Amino acid sequence: MTDRPGAMDGAADDPSGKHHKSSQQQSRKQLLYGVLAAGVCLGFMASQPLYVQHQRQLDNQVPRRQLVQKEPRSALESILQHIAPEREVMIAISNYNLIREGMLTTWLEMVTKAEVPNYLVVAIDTQLQDDLTAKGYNVYYKDISVDASQEGTGDNHAISALKFKILQEFLELNWHVLLSDVDIVTLQNPFDHLYRDHDVEGMSDGFDQWTAYGKVGGLDDQSMGWARYAQVHISNLPSLLCVLTIMTACYACFKL
Repeated sequence: MTDRPGAMDGAADDPSGKHHKSSQQQSRKQLLYGVLAAGVCLGFMASQPLYVQHQRQLDNQVPRRQLVQKEPRSALESILQHIAPEREVMIAISNYNLIREGMLTTWLEMVTKAEVPNYLVVAIDTQLQDDLTAKGYNVYYKDISVDASQEGTGDNHAISALKFKILQEFLELNWHVLLSDVDIVTLQNPFDHLYRDHDVEGMSDGFDQWTAYGKVGGLDDQSMGWARYAQVHISNLPSLLCVLTIMTACYACFKL
C-alpha cells in the first residue's frame, strides 16, 4: 500500500487538528474585537449628542440654588436677598454723569422691558442713588473713590478700574454676578440662556476671525535684521473688562 506523504506529514505535525482550530479561534476573536470596537465607536458617536441634549434639558429643569433665609450681614446682602433670592444678579456700575448722557437710562429701560427682576445699579455717588431711588429702580450706593492713577481718564475708564473692588463684595456674599456695561442693550432675560458651566465667561467684541481670535503677523523691516522675519500672535481676545462678564461666587474668581 502506498502512503500519502502529505496526509502522513500533516497527521504527524498536527495529529488532532489543533493548529487549524487555533487559527479559527484567533480569527473569530479578531472579528469579535473588531465588531466590538466598531460598536463602541458608533455608540459613542450616537450617544454624545443625545447626552448633551439631555444634559441641557436637565439644566433647565433643575431649580437654581435657593437662598437660605438668614439675617443679612450688610446693606448689600439685604438688597440682594430681596431682588435676587436665587443668588444671581445682573449689575451695572455707574455715576450720575451716565444718566445725563442717556446710556444708563437706556440700559434701565431695556432691562425693565426684558423683565429682568434681579438687576442692580451700583451707584458710586449719592446723586445717582437719590435719582434712581426716586424713580423706583434697584440701586445700591457704594462709597468708593477713584484711584489717583485713574483721575482725569474719563468716567468710563475710571469706573472700569473700580469694577474688581466692587465685584469682590458680591462674591464674598456668595452671589453670582453678571456684570454689564451701561452701553449694553438687553433684549431678553440673559439668565434664561446661561449654561453655567464655567467660573468666568466674557463676551467678545469680535465680529470676524481676526477680531474674535487674533492673527499671526509681523513687521518686515530691514533695520530689524534677522528679527524682521519673526512672527507674533496679535491677540484681540476679550479681557476681564469686557462689556459682559459673568463670575461665579467661588474662591478662584474671588482671587482674580
